[in-house]
Amino acid sequence: MTVTPPAILRPGKITPKLLAPVIGEVQSDHHKVGAKETPKAPGMKYKHYAPSAQVVIVDHPADFPAALKWAEQNGQPFGVLATDDLLTDVPSAVPTYSLGRDLTSATHNLFAGLRWFDLHPTVTVILAEAFAQEGLGVAYMNRLNKSAGNDHFDPDQH
Repeated sequence: MTVTPPAILRPGKITPKLLAPVIGEVQSDHHKVGAKETPKAPGMKYKHYAPSAQVVIVDHPADFPAALKWAEQNGQPFGVLATDDLLTDVPSAVPTYSLGRDLTSATHNLFAGLRWFDLHPTVTVILAEAFAQEGLGVAYMNRLNKSAGNDHFDPDQH
């Protein structure tokens, strides 16, 4: 509420669409902070809440088999942070953390999963499931992208 129109500093469960009927127009892209800007709220910088292991975001469920193959060939110990459906195809020897069944549970479990991998220091790469950037997915992906430093798995380059 310090600028006109009011700005959302960090996306969350309360979306611009929900706020608009109450307070009018809302800026929703103000959560992006340049390298030389001072953030107005915690978590607005490029990388935030990052575990010791490198987080690599897998954008599409169909890319998980290629991402698993890449991680195995890479030779670094890796883990997987994903929903239950995707975890069924992960080899049992790979450390996993369940985000639950859907986007809502994934949003609640994201930071717990990242911290869990910090307790497993042998894991140096974490393959993490992405969600569409709409509704609650905007908040989830904002936090996941910051944890990963925007590192996304590209099946065409791996």
